[in-house]
Amino acid sequence: MFKKHYKVKLRGCSAVEYIEDGKRIVVGAEMLSGEVDMVLYSSSLLSWESPFQDEKLTDEDKCRIMRNVTSDLKKHNVSIEWSE
Repeated sequence: MFKKHYKVKLRGCSAVEYIEDGKRIVVGAEMLSGEVDMVLYSSSLLSWESPFQDEKLTDEDKCRIMRNVTSDLKKHNVSIEWSE
């Protein structure tokens, strides 16, 4: 069975924490009321947190993170929308 190598955690109503292979990034978010539960801001996907802050995210990294976060939150019945 495939084991995922990342974790997604809600951090209150304004952030989602994404951890992958020991690296961490906090994605800006906002809770909504309506058909979509939360909007996440792709513009916050710039670089990993310390001590990996010098590692800028590639477009491939950003797509993978967005895909993984979307998939994980969907499994927990959280509907999201990505915005700049």
